[in-house]
Amino acid sequence: MINLLDETSKIVKLDQESKHIFQNQLLNSFSHELKTPLNCIQQLVEVVMLKVNTDLQENILKPIKWQTDLLLCQINDILDYASFEINDFRWDFQLFFLEDLLQECISIYYQACKQKDIDLKLEMNSQDKHMVNNDYKRMKQVIVNLLNNSIKFTQQQGEIVLKVQEAKNNMYLIQVIDTGLGLSSEQLWQLQMNIEQDNLQSEYHQFHVGLGLKVANRLIRGMSSLQNGLNIDSTLNKGTIISFTIEDFLEDNNSQGSGSETIMKDAQLSRQLSQLTTREFKFIKQIICKCNKILIADDIPFNHHALKMILQELNYQADSVYNGQQAIDVVQQRIQNNKCHPFYSLILMDIEMPKQNGFEASLKIKQILGDQCDQTTIVMCSAYDNQECIKMCQNCLMSDVLPKPITKMSLQYIIEKYLR
Repeated sequence: MINLLDETSKIVKLDQESKHIFQNQLLNSFSHELKTPLNCIQQLVEVVMLKVNTDLQENILKPIKWQTDLLLCQINDILDYASFEINDFRWDFQLFFLEDLLQECISIYYQACKQKDIDLKLEMNSQDKHMVNNDYKRMKQVIVNLLNNSIKFTQQQGEIVLKVQEAKNNMYLIQVIDTGLGLSSEQLWQLQMNIEQDNLQSEYHQFHVGLGLKVANRLIRGMSSLQNGLNIDSTLNKGTIISFTIEDFLEDNNSQGSGSETIMKDAQLSRQLSQLTTREFKFIKQIICKCNKILIADDIPFNHHALKMILQELNYQADSVYNGQQAIDVVQQRIQNNKCHPFYSLILMDIEMPKQNGFEASLKIKQILGDQCDQTTIVMCSAYDNQECIKMCQNCLMSDVLPKPITKMSLQYIIEKYLR
């Protein structure tokens, strides 16, 4: 009887593990399927913005880009919530300039606030640029959710302030302050009860809370060692202040030595590149090298179209393949037939492709190159950006990660880093 119970327990455990694996695979697939067309739209908008006049950019193209940014944040809310449910949530900490992230969040809602006659502004207690180590994507999701909530409940001619204050012990206090409808004490209590509950259904039916606030409340608990959730202060007919604390985890990484310094330099390089004009970047590229060649491996034709147009703006050309096996074949053919420059300098490698995926193709290409593998840099270029994929990227000898949607600035950064 005991043996039977043991065997039954093992079967149940295996079933649970299989279910978890299936849910994880389904989540990754769902992420890829949702983000792929959205990434294409964002990349094509980015290309068009490089070629049209300022009025068209301001009135049409930038609003499209901001709305796709908002949609991407909402998709990430869904994916993060699902990750919480299957205990597969993972952070993605990186170095970035806090001011740049905040300004990006303001930009997403600039047009909406202008249309509604709301004064939206950013306030900081320092003019200095602050580089912090935290989860860029999740912090953006939190702020976007809070701003979206404030805009919804703030009337015309109102005001919304995104305020940041540097505190002690590498902490930053971030507040979203609005002059909106506000909440009564009863409504505020109901709101707090709702966002603290893990499930989407609540006994407080009369006070609906969307997914965004629930996810935001869970996310920010991991953004500082304080592990505090959202702090909400609201007065009916006067407005609401939502506050949270994030931490700069940079000191923890300083013990790692030169690796942290390299990341710092990369982030600074990325910022410097964003200040270059296209003409200046073309001039730099001509000084560096005139012979670099790029290969794009991606199964979505629109991605090739958008990437090639951005590369043309940077005075680069690229070849195209549409699956992993084609990438392997083209690399072999180039080694055999091109005596002048037998190696691609850079391969932008998608992951989810037919015949051979990006991981398999990258490993095979590095094997083909052998002692000359340093001649070709392979960069993972995909909607998959979780830690598991990044670890796989490293195991398959890829040099870096370029998350989709790919912008001109992010592509400039990769080119300047590897094509010298």
